[in-house]
Amino acid sequence: MNNESFAAQLARAVVGNSAAMQAVLQEYDPLFRSRSMIDGAFDEDCYQYILLRAIQETPKFRGTKIFFSGGEEIE
Repeated sequence: MNNESFAAQLARAVVGNSAAMQAVLQEYDPLFRSRSMIDGAFDEDCYQYILLRAIQETPKFRGTKIFFSGGEEIE
């Protein structure tokens, strides 16, 4: 997903679009999985907690600019 389409998906997820939320969660899934490793093993409970928090916190996002790892910025 390119940066502009991700920003659009995120904006839709923030206002409650469930399909957009799913797309955002899929985009971040590799990060969520990497952060769910405990003592070198994947921890399903940790993963589910991260997903739950992402779902709970996304509607609170009020950013006006999104920065990407390549230094790009979009509004």
